[in-house]
Amino acid sequence: MFASSLLSADYVLPAALESCRQNQVLYGVPYLASVPLIYLNQTLLRSYSQATPEMNWSWGDWQAFTAEWQQTISEAGQSADREALAALAEEPEKLAALLQQSVFAIDDPVGLLNFLPAALSLSAGWSTWNGSRFSFDQPAFAQAVDWLRQALPQGSTPDHLDPDQTLAAFGSATAAADRILSGRILMWLGDSAEIAAWHRQKSFTVTECLVPAGPISADSGQSADNPAELTAEELLIRLKIPLQIRSLLVSQKSDDPVLAADLAAFFALDADSLLLQSRFQLYEGMVPLVLDSVVWEAMVGRQLEGNRLIGLLDQVQHAYCSGQQLAVNWDKVLENTLGAYGRQILLAEEQAELDSLMAQLIQAAQAWREE
Repeated sequence: MFASSLLSADYVLPAALESCRQNQVLYGVPYLASVPLIYLNQTLLRSYSQATPEMNWSWGDWQAFTAEWQQTISEAGQSADREALAALAEEPEKLAALLQQSVFAIDDPVGLLNFLPAALSLSAGWSTWNGSRFSFDQPAFAQAVDWLRQALPQGSTPDHLDPDQTLAAFGSATAAADRILSGRILMWLGDSAEIAAWHRQKSFTVTECLVPAGPISADSGQSADNPAELTAEELLIRLKIPLQIRSLLVSQKSDDPVLAADLAAFFALDADSLLLQSRFQLYEGMVPLVLDSVVWEAMVGRQLEGNRLIGLLDQVQHAYCSGQQLAVNWDKVLENTLGAYGRQILLAEEQAELDSLMAQLIQAAQAWREE
């Protein structure tokens, strides 16, 4: 099947092919992709007269934007940081009032650790996936953790709230949707597959940015904004964007698996097939994986927010993809690693506690490799 012209690296996004291949075995035919995004509550931005960031931004831009926002919220008396909560510990009514009007910069920043290592190393992929295993033990992940811990201002997330405080602030102790729909969360990590739903909900208006790109300095937490100062590796890192691949699979019970695979490739990758599909179905928030501007215009340009997504055609050639197509129990592994330890890692106050949590996370990933 690799001999098919439809699987040429000049025609199909190479990273998409690699995400479905291990050694010489192709486990699926890449079909469509969505793009991780940072959504922003534009209504909230405007209410504080804050400028909307660019669609493409660096981690340094994100850090500066978050710090400026947190300063604005603090000056408005709406920051529920630890210091403010401690000051009102003996005044329950005032504490409840603060929690009910508190505003936060970002919900669940742990998700950013899926992408930060890729800004520190060309070999670091999505969630440190390197094509065959999770590599949370590589230096880039530890550097990413250190950078994010320093980059997040105190009180910029609701993660430090205890369950009672979270319930008082949002009416729910656990539901992310309740926190976001409260209108008091500025940013949250999502996916372009959700873009139509977010723009159609009526609680507030939204805008979106790509996940920030590198490079960053793990020491200073700053990005190098002058391209002349960047090394060749840093320039390549700056271009990397994550993609979530959807693929077509052929059943092992197929009477003619070769024919079925050829048909799947035609359906997923042939330009005429994709153009015909676009006449009957718009895949909101999805982009094709063929490097053909006509196909992109037909499939993306007519989407609700297609004018923003179509510009990604030039950027997807530098994409990196999740290992979901190859890693057994991908979601479970992330739940048992970043999901189980990420929040505590970002909140850890003592180095010994941080070291212990990092070791447990690495051990959890190791357990998956040994299954």
